[in-house]
Amino acid sequence: MTEALTLRLADAEQELAEIASAQDAQQLADKAAAAAEFARRVKLGNSAINHATTIRVLAERRMAQLVDEGQKAGQIATTKDTLKRGARSPDPGERAPRTGRCGGY
Repeated sequence: MTEALTLRLADAEQELAEIASAQDAQQLADKAAAAAEFARRVKLGNSAINHATTIRVLAERRMAQLVDEGQKAGQIATTKDTLKRGARSPDPGERAPRTGRCGGY
């Protein structure tokens, strides 16, 4: 089982190098988070957990870079752009809709 996770994490490192969109980065970050949780639950040790967590963080950083680039190029709306178009700002007391992600929140 440890070898299988190690191979999957190696594949994830290759995917990290090939990320072309923010969606790709988000998918990889989600996979890496799942791998870290799996490693934690089956007690594979800190090395496996840390490896998966590192891949998740790197994917999230790449996603942020891609979003920044898209906003600068005008391909992705900024918060300021969205508010200009009349979208309302979220009420601080209003709960976000449940999406099934983030542990069921």
